[in-house]
Order: sequence, then C-alpha cells, then structure tokens
Amino acid sequence: YQRRVMGAYASILSALTFTSYSFSSTPRVFTWSIGYNVFYSSNTNHLYYYNSTPGYISWTSAKAACESSTLYGVPGYLATVSSPIENNLLNWKLAKSGWIGATDAASEASWLWTTPTGTSNFWVGQNEVYGGMPVNGMYSAWEPAGATSVSGDPTNMPGDNYGFLSYTGFWVDRPNVSPNIFSFFCEFGVTSSDVPSYAYGTATLNVTGCAFDSATAICAGRSQNSCNYSPDCEWNAATCVPGCNTVSDNDDCLSRVGCHLDTDSIPALCIVDICVTRTKENCGSDKKCYWDTETNPNGTCSYQYTCDRFTDADSCNAAPACTYLNGQCQTKDMCPTYLTADGNCGTTACQQSCSNDINCELIISGSESGLCIAKECTTCTTDNANQCNSISGNELDPGNFRPGGLPKQVFSGSVNFGTSLGFTVSISKNLQTHDQLFLLPSTTSTFVSSFDSRLGLLTVTGSGDATQLTAALLAVRFVSNSRSPLERTIVWTAMANSGTSIGPVYLSEDGLFVEYVTAAQISQNAAAAQCARRTMSGVAGSLLRVNSSRINTEVISSVGATLSGWMGGMGTLDSSSVPVWSWSALTAGTDVFFRGNAMIGSTLSFSNYMSGEPSSMLLGSVRYMSMDTSGKWETRDNNDNGVGGYYCSYVVPLAAAGSQVQVATLGAVGCLPKPCSYTTEAACKADLACQFVNGQCGSTGCSAATDLDSCNNLPGCYLDVTTKTCAVTSPADSCVGITDPAQCSSTKGCVLTEGGKCTEGCGKYADATNCANDPNCVVEDGQCVPKLCGSLTKESCLSNAKCAWDDTDGCSPDHCLTLSASECSADPTCAYSEGNSPPCGKNICTYTNEALCITDASCAWDVDTCVRNNCGLLAQTACAASPLCNWLTTTQACVRTQCGYEDEESCVVAEANGVLICQWVATGGVYGCATKSIDDVSAELGAAADSGDQGECTPVEKSYGALLAVLIVIVVVLCAALAALWYKQRNLAKEKSFAAMGASYDEEEDLDSREQPMMMEL
Repeated sequence: YQRRVMGAYASILSALTFTSYSFSSTPRVFTWSIGYNVFYSSNTNHLYYYNSTPGYISWTSAKAACESSTLYGVPGYLATVSSPIENNLLNWKLAKSGWIGATDAASEASWLWTTPTGTSNFWVGQNEVYGGMPVNGMYSAWEPAGATSVSGDPTNMPGDNYGFLSYTGFWVDRPNVSPNIFSFFCEFGVTSSDVPSYAYGTATLNVTGCAFDSATAICAGRSQNSCNYSPDCEWNAATCVPGCNTVSDNDDCLSRVGCHLDTDSIPALCIVDICVTRTKENCGSDKKCYWDTETNPNGTCSYQYTCDRFTDADSCNAAPACTYLNGQCQTKDMCPTYLTADGNCGTTACQQSCSNDINCELIISGSESGLCIAKECTTCTTDNANQCNSISGNELDPGNFRPGGLPKQVFSGSVNFGTSLGFTVSISKNLQTHDQLFLLPSTTSTFVSSFDSRLGLLTVTGSGDATQLTAALLAVRFVSNSRSPLERTIVWTAMANSGTSIGPVYLSEDGLFVEYVTAAQISQNAAAAQCARRTMSGVAGSLLRVNSSRINTEVISSVGATLSGWMGGMGTLDSSSVPVWSWSALTAGTDVFFRGNAMIGSTLSFSNYMSGEPSSMLLGSVRYMSMDTSGKWETRDNNDNGVGGYYCSYVVPLAAAGSQVQVATLGAVGCLPKPCSYTTEAACKADLACQFVNGQCGSTGCSAATDLDSCNNLPGCYLDVTTKTCAVTSPADSCVGITDPAQCSSTKGCVLTEGGKCTEGCGKYADATNCANDPNCVVEDGQCVPKLCGSLTKESCLSNAKCAWDDTDGCSPDHCLTLSASECSADPTCAYSEGNSPPCGKNICTYTNEALCITDASCAWDVDTCVRNNCGLLAQTACAASPLCNWLTTTQACVRTQCGYEDEESCVVAEANGVLICQWVATGGVYGCATKSIDDVSAELGAAADSGDQGECTPVEKSYGALLAVLIVIVVVLCAALAALWYKQRNLAKEKSFAAMGASYDEEEDLDSREQPMMMEL
C-alpha cells in the first residue's frame, strides 16, 4: 500500500509543469514535502508543520505539543525563525499565524530561541524605539512602531513574554495564555542532515535564452500599457519602474525606496508607495496618505495607519481595529472589550491590552480597579473645545515633547562631564505610568543601560572618557504614551562612586544627592563609616536624614530599593530615661524629631515609623533606624544583619553641583485632554483627581497637593499611594462643616489642620495601604484608626498609658495629657514626669495591694506605694543601686526585685500579702522567674481571707439594701421605747397630784423607789 501511495505521489510530481511570463532571469527553486500542512525549506533543510487547535492554546502547551511529536523520526520544537526566508515560509507560504519559539520569560527583555539543544539569545531590550537591538546582528521581525502600537514590539508589559507570528509577518509579544491564539508552528530538524531524504525534494529551474541583465532594464522605457502588462514592473509617477510586488522579504520591502509594506493584506504584501512622491498640497487627496512632520521636520507624504485609509466596507471590516459606519471607515472602540465582567480594568490582561492599544487610555485608580477608555483629543476641533486643549509649540524645539510622538532628546548642547563611572537620569517630577527613558542603541556598544519604570530611573554604566560619556548622555531619549499635559522634570546625575546599586539621584528641591548602596549584613556603624568615605561634588556623604514626607516619598520613588537600608536616625535615653530619636549618627540628642516609643511617644517633626515602632530601649543602649521598601521606618540594633544596604546622601546646592548634575524640563505640546474633561461618569470617577458633580466632571480641590503633609492640610482630602494623587474622601468628610476649633477637637474622628481647618482624621482612609502610609494611623480590626488612642476595644485602649476608655465615646486621649504641672500633681489619677512628652500622663500604678501591684509588669512596690517600673531603663550600675531592681547576669538586663530571681528556689517562695506571687516558667525553652497573673493572685488573696489568714481583703461589691432595713428597724424600736416611757411618766404625774389632794396610796414608798431610777435614766 505504501509503495502504491509513494508511486502515486511520484506520478503527480512528475506531471507538474511551470510557466512564467516574467522577464526575471533569477533561477526558480521548487520544493516538495510529504504531509498535510508540512512544508520543507531548502534554506534550512528542515520541515515545518502548522497546527491549529479547536480552542485557544497557551505558549507552554504549544511548546510541549511540538516537543512531544516527531515527523519521520525527527523530534520537533516550537519554530525558530533565523532568516527572512524562514519567516516568509511560515507567513507567506502557509499564510498563517501562530506561536513561535521566542521567549523572555527567564529574564525580562532578554529574548531567547528555545530548541532541543538549548537556548540562544537573539534580542536584548524592548522595541527599537526604546533602544532594543539584535544580538550579534541576528535576524528579528518585531512589529514596527505605528502598526498597532505607538512604539512597536516587544514591550515591557508584565506577562508579555512569548513570541507570536502575526498574519502581517511581524512578531509580537503576548502573555502565555491568550484567548485569541489557536495555532502554532512546529519545526523538525536541528542540523541540516536530520530530516530523511525521502520526506522532501527540491528542483531548480534556470532561465535560458536572451534575458534582461537587471530588473531596471526590464521596465525601462516601457509605455504605461506595456508596464501594466509586465508582472515585473509597475507604473509610478509617469515612469515604469521595477515592481515592488516581486519583493518577498518584509525587511527588504521596508528598506526599498518607492515600496510600501501593506500589512492590511494577509499575508503582508510589498506594493508601490503611492504616497511618497506626493506634495503637501495633493497628499491628502488619497485617504491612504497624510502629511507627516514627525519623521521629517520638513514634512513628507506617508501612509496612514488610521482606519480612514480604507475606502470600502470589506477592506475596512477586515481590519481588526476598524468598522464601517455611515459610509466611512472608523476606528472601532475596542477599549470596552478589554474590561472584565464587572466593568473594571483591574486584571493584568486588561491593563496589558489597554496599554498596547494605541486608541485606548488606561486610567489607574487607587480604591477602584481602573478603567480602559477610548482616547480623546487626537485632534483639536471646535466640537471638542470643552474637552481638549491645543497646547501650542513645536515638538522639535528643545523643552517640548508630544505625548504619543517620537522619542525626544532630553539634554542638548555642551555638557561638562567630569570623571565618572556612568550616570543616572531620573524623571523626578510628574512621572506618569507610560513615561520612559532609554539610551539610543548606537551607544550601547560602550555603555549598558537599564530603565526602572517603577522609579522612572535610567541607569547607564560602563567605562568611557568624558567625550564618550557626553555622547551617551546626549543619546538619552524620553518618550511617553501618557496623555498627561504635566511638565516633566528630568535630572541627570553623574556616578562618582563605585558599588552604587540605585542612583545617585539629585533631589533638586532639597539640594540633595541620594543613592542606595547594597551591602549585605552590614552594621549601621560600618554603613555610616562607608558613607562618610564617599563623596559627591567634593562633599562627604552621610546616612540619609528625612525631615519631611516629601523627601520620604521622593527617596522611595526615585531610589527605593528592594531591600531595607540604614538611615541616619538613632535613639538613646535622656537623663529622665525617655527615648530620644534624632537625626545624627555622631552626636546623640541633636535634631530631635521623636520622643518616647510606640506606646508613649510624640512626633516633634516628621516621622514615618511602621506599626509598633519605635521600640522601647534599655538605659545605656543605642538603637538605629532603617527604611523598608515601602518607606516605613524600623528600629534595629547596630549589628542587625537583616539590612541589605544603606541610603547615603550629600547636601549640595544645585549651583555647587558643577558637572555632577543637570536639570531639564519637558513640556507637553499638541492636542491634549483638559484635566477632568471626561464625558462619562465612570471615567470621571476612575480618575482620583476628578469628581462628578451635577452631571459634570471637574477637578477636585485636592489634586493640587503632591505629598502627604500638604494633602492632609486640605480638608476632605486623602493621599492615594497607588496613584500618588491627593483625592477627595469617600464618603464625604463629615468634619469639614465644623468651623469652631474647640468643637472640632472635641468631636471624635476630627482633627485640625495646620491652617486651622477641621477635617476627618484616620477614618478617611478606606484601605489598609493608604492608612499604613500615614504615620499617625494604624489598621485595627479592618478599620483605620489613630495610633494614639484610636483602639476599638477597651482592652487595647487601656493598654496605652495615654488613653482612657468611655463606654459611650470609646477610646480617647486621657485628660491628664493636657494638665499643667500643678494640676497634674493635684490629680491623684495623674502622674507628672519632666522627661515625658507630654510630662503629665495617666497614673497607671494605683494599686493599694502589694501583691496586685506586682502582677502588673508596668509597676513595682516601693515600701507602701505602687510606682512605675523603670528598672528596664537602667544600666547595670544604676540597677544595682536601686532597691527596687535586680541585675540578671544571665540576660544582662535590669528587672524588678519582685519576681526578678535567677534561681527557682528563691522564685517559688516569694510572697506578698501572705500569698505566693511568683512562678518558675519556661519561655522559648529558657526557664526563668515570672509573676503570676492578676486573676490567680486575686483568687489566692480571696482564699486566704476566707481561711482566716491575715491577708488583706480584696475589694467587694457591697449591698446597701440590708443596711437600710436594719436602720429602719432600729428607728421603729427607739420610737416604741420613747412612747412607752412617755406613757408611764404621765401616770406618775397623775398619782402625785392625787396625794396632794389628801388621797392615800398604800404603796407610795415602793412606787418612789421604783420610779425614781427610771426617771433618772430618762
């Protein structure tokens, strides 16, 4: 049977004939291969198979399917495309699209081909607009800028890590799971001899006879009719020229003058460029053409990429992004199709699709998921004057750029570049989501560049002299697809030090260089010493000092590391044993910004401690500060090995920075949307800088603020961390209407701004991220509450010595905090300490019972009084001198004498008020002496009283009902006794009156002897 089939194939092949009317003398090469959808390439000697699936297939599944299949005993793999011939075979001969074997999943922006024998790197970086380039001149066919996206492919969108060959013959990067991809290409053969010879065949036909010696000669001198009849020629500009349709290579077509690659056809075809020869006056007479001033300052007639280039319905509707309506081809609004079922754009897939679509705009919200809407203001007209603003200016002039336009040179003119290891370029102000900096490919042979879109920071490193460094700096380009009209501030900073991981960046508003230096497990003291040896503009470095929320935000947004870093803050105890935090690595107590700890402390200037910080300290110890990746501060010991590096800063005014720094500004020009000019309520609400009121979208009064401090000073506003936008609180701020400062201060949840306005406090934050960003707030039980007395439960509230609990008002600052020294001393519920901040605080050690006093770890018993336990703050010498304290040699710590024993024997017999108060327990596997709980001690005190022991009674709740009843009974008895005596006295008086009248009474003497004592008693 197989022999008969092979014989039939042979008969068919031998019957094939070839005829051509072309005058081309190029030899024709023919190939054949066995199998459906199987093609053979004489260029690679490999077989290719196109596979289409009924449902979508992921890149990894396609790769696995190819690698698990064989063809004539040869293992397969996802196709690698190493030449135009190979690309054209898949795209032109098969006329298909599908997955190919390109990926940068292993390392972003490093594209590899995957084969059974390993991987090979063929492309580095993003698209050519953003500085991407082939490795060692290897072939690539990435989609160029303007085809379906502003900058082309590949992009840096998260997840777009896999190569896809589109119908146009270009490659695009797509996510592993893409619901609209149903096919893939498998390749069989690694070497040229892998495929058996019986599976394919080739034949070459040479042209004989009299032939033209060139393509130009074929067409030269022909009339228009003769030219049109020749398959090798085309009539263009009244001249017969070689036809572009004979060019089968996309790159060849793009580079050939007079030819245009028509990507609207499937597959893409090379056709005559009908626009390039037109003048400005007649350029627009054909809808396919437009006058282009982007690629040529003088202007040139170029092909349109917009939908109005199509003149008929079929061609229009065949284009994925176009639709034919009302006799015109219009851009299809694809933006809503990217949204999820709930109408938001919170998924990675939606945000990628929206960002890659040149007709869509992605609005990232903080509390919402975001929205993908159609771009407005592509051109300014009288019809859209309310929504769009035409910002005049030539984008080619220095200082201007056009959003969505060509890359813009940032720095120009002469640059005085001194000795350097490289430089950084930072978008230091008004960084937008789609802003990007890159280095032109021509300079990357000497320097290596990388861009961090999170920070807006381009880092350029490499060796070179001042001339080469200057050339590299002048090759820096800025490009943005953001429609924001905000002016960008861009700063370049020379690298003067080695070992820098991020930066340096110059904070121009503060005259401050900042860099993050990686140094694993470095101590704070060593970090301070290393930083002091580094210099910028002749100024020695010092560990970073942060005295405002703006600096804190700028540091994290410009050089923020993925590891924590040491800062210049340190904490010690003052003479009153109060923790003092200051900005100094050399002298304690200078530039104090915080006093106390997380439970009892207050900010004197800006601080941004994380929850539970700063921690308590021992007397004689020193604590230091680090900043985590979110900008929060944490206190640590000097040798804490959990810190990955340090932030080094240099105070240098801009005028003194010399050749180390330069600041440039770029302003947006062109037709741009006015702020908050959205025509729909959904789009308006998605932008946190806007609000929808009375059917209109307008700017909020909050959006002018740019940092936490300035935002908090605006009533009814909060800072959204995700979008870095000061937005209106939702629901509306209930405190804004209060005009009386006293009423504002007494209203729970309200605070006074620096300007004396009343606004909502921590309750304005709807999510944990924004709450945690405010150093005065903390999340408790899912709600944002003040760090000071914002607790939601009585137990949590009373654990803070500065707070009091009321069953109606909840937790609030204790009244002692506002008392003067004399008022504090006169109030028995308060305690005055000069070193505290504020000095008057709640007296938490009010126990009158020694045993109960000792159960409270915050208290100690001093003769007959319960006092605060300050033993933990004392050094060894002071600890030994205090009768209340005991120094533990095992832990090198000062503890209370009560239950501060190091041996079990002494611990278990310690007593107070006749009951045992200590217990020997294990904590973390280590045994030690600890106090019993207050419940256990109270129970033992009660049991001792019941058994007649001399232990003091515990307070009990008394009933006054029984006492009242006893008093009533006593009163009744007394009244009865008085009535009886009165009655007897009256009878005695009557008898005496009878005797005076001469009457006799035989028992008169006995009566006198009995009654007289009674009368005396009465």
